[in-house]
Amino acid sequence: MKPYDTVAYLFLVLGIALFIIVLYRAWWGAQSVQWPTTFGEVTKSVILVTARGTMRSPDVYYEYTIAGCRYEGRNISALGPGLDWENSAQKTLDRYPVGARVSVFFDPNEPHRSVLEPGISKWVLLDRMARVCLLIAIGFGFWFWA
Repeated sequence: MKPYDTVAYLFLVLGIALFIIVLYRAWWGAQSVQWPTTFGEVTKSVILVTARGTMRSPDVYYEYTIAGCRYEGRNISALGPGLDWENSAQKTLDRYPVGARVSVFFDPNEPHRSVLEPGISKWVLLDRMARVCLLIAIGFGFWFWA
């Protein structure tokens, strides 16, 4: 066994697991355009900042009620907004201020699963897949060349 095989396997397993998660979330997002809607209310709307402070991600919490049961959601979209520059994150938050009434798309079979923006962004999907492929490529790099 080569010295970096463990690192290679770690990157490969992580990359493959994330690949499966991204595909599942993309499928989930594609289904969300057919989900019923209800009204909800934004309860928290903040920007999360990376440790270095260079990238920001909007974090929106909302509550909604289905058949008398109260749910809390955090998904703006199925694949998430991801990390972005400050202006873009702020524009997202501007659409969802605390107290705003919002349309919530929910899965009728699992009402706890919801999004504010149904469907998937091809650019976000491309970003997620590029990151996953990079992890897998690093794993193969350690495996073959180390």
